[in-house]
Amino acid sequence: MDGETVLKISGQIYGAVSTKKEYENYHLRMMYKWGSGKYEPRADAPSDSGILYHCQEPQGAFWNCWMQSQEFQVQNGDSGDYYTIAGTGMDIRSRKVVKPGAKFNIYIYDPKGEYKRFKSGEDGRCRKNTNYENPGVWNQLDLVCIGDKSYHIVNGNVAMVLERSVVYDKDDVATSLTKGKIQLQSEGAEVYYKDIEIRSVSKLPIEFFSLEN
Repeated sequence: MDGETVLKISGQIYGAVSTKKEYENYHLRMMYKWGSGKYEPRADAPSDSGILYHCQEPQGAFWNCWMQSQEFQVQNGDSGDYYTIAGTGMDIRSRKVVKPGAKFNIYIYDPKGEYKRFKSGEDGRCRKNTNYENPGVWNQLDLVCIGDKSYHIVNGNVAMVLERSVVYDKDDVATSLTKGKIQLQSEGAEVYYKDIEIRSVSKLPIEFFSLEN
């Protein structure tokens, strides 16, 4: 594309591109840009993809498409949101928003809010509080994972800080989830990724130090 090497995900089939190895304590960076293709059952919905991290086998654990994982949502207008995937959980400072007629509870990231446990079910999503995406151009995503804590960063802005990453067993007993494979979702929309880089870290990179201060 424009003389650059890019990864094109058509979105026509629900699935994912997956790493072969697991990662722990890392900084993942990439650029993304939406294409024009959109397909059923999301032809009329916002373009959608996602970074799935701390992924656990088997493939197809969720909807026969994706591994059990934590999701850094990549969706037109919603990039930076969090979703639980197939029995995972996170603690996130947030506030509840009352919206008449809403099917599920709505929670928005609030760095000064109370900790809320998000897990599969009605409370499986936390929304970012600001849209940092620039429409129609390349956008930068940074995912930083250190121990059981992670940071969703969009165009250099913190979308949310997530803590105490866990996975639940069939008896609803939680165990720490700090590593796994990484997947990029194909979910009904054409999307391009480029400049994908990953490096090991033991603390938050200095360029993001202000996020915790």
